[in-house]
Amino acid sequence: YGARPGVSAELLARVLVAAGRVGAATAYIPVTDSIARIADDRVDETLARDQMGAIQTPQAFARQLLVTAHERALAEGLEADDDAALVMAMGAPVAAVLGDYRNLKLTRADDMTALRSWLVTPERYQR
Repeated sequence: YGARPGVSAELLARVLVAAGRVGAATAYIPVTDSIARIADDRVDETLARDQMGAIQTPQAFARQLLVTAHERALAEGLEADDDAALVMAMGAPVAAVLGDYRNLKLTRADDMTALRSWLVTPERYQR
C-alpha cells in the first residue's frame, strides 16, 4: 500500500475510470487551510483555497503517457513531486478525482498516531 495504507478500493476504482477516460488521473482533497507562497520567511502571496487541492495517491496513467513523461523529464532534467506533475509538464491533462480525508499519508511519526486514531474511531473521520 505504500505511504497511504488506508486507500479504499472505491477510490482506486474511480481514479482508474478517470484515467481510462483522460489518460491520467490523480486523487485530491479540497484544501481547508489558508495556503500561501512563502519566500525568504515572508508571505509572498496568498492563494485562493477554493482553487487548490491537496494531491493524493492513487494516481493512474496510460502506460505510454507515463513512460514518455519520465523519458522527457530525464532528458530535460525536470523534477517533480509526483508522476502527475511530470505528465502535466508535457501539457497532457490529468483528471482530478475527489479523494478521501481518511486516505492518510504516512510521512512523519505523528502520521502513524493519526492513522491509529482513525482505525480505533473511524467515524471521527467521516466527511
